[in-house]
Amino acid sequence: MKMLRIVMLPFLVAVPLEAGHPEPTEHPEYEIVKAVIEDSIGWAIDKDLDRLFQIFADDDDLLIWWVGSNGGADGIDDLKKTAETVWMKTDFTATKFEFRDVRIRFAKDGTMAWYSCHLDDCGIWKGEEFCAADVRNTGVLEKRGEQWTIVQSHASWPVDKIPDDIWQRLVKARQQAETEE
Repeated sequence: MKMLRIVMLPFLVAVPLEAGHPEPTEHPEYEIVKAVIEDSIGWAIDKDLDRLFQIFADDDDLLIWWVGSNGGADGIDDLKKTAETVWMKTDFTATKFEFRDVRIRFAKDGTMAWYSCHLDDCGIWKGEEFCAADVRNTGVLEKRGEQWTIVQSHASWPVDKIPDDIWQRLVKARQQAETEE
């Protein structure tokens, strides 16, 4: 029995866990999905609303949670409202973004993909520069027809990595809320 284990061990180490499936970066639609993920933030540089609404699910299935308790969308109508009342205003300018450590995985049937990455999303709001730096971003895409669409996206900082200026604003907001109660 020991001989069988010794012989089998090199074989098991040499066989990929999902034999017959390409590495995620070799998937034929990897670059397409990666572009959709990058455009989920990058559309704002040129305020390309058409692109924004191409890449997010156009229905109530859409779920986005962004940093902060008021950041996000529950359905496409919420996303459209935020686009109209925040991103398309002259008070808002997206200045740069960067995705790092992007990992994309595909469902075996080819209809779903999920990702994780680190993200910097920077801009100007009412004359003040901001940068959500080193945010953890995850999401799920669904292939609808020939189009990949984001159906879920989440962004957050680990509690021990919340930037000091954000942390101070959170503490101040909590203190104000407690005094109003």
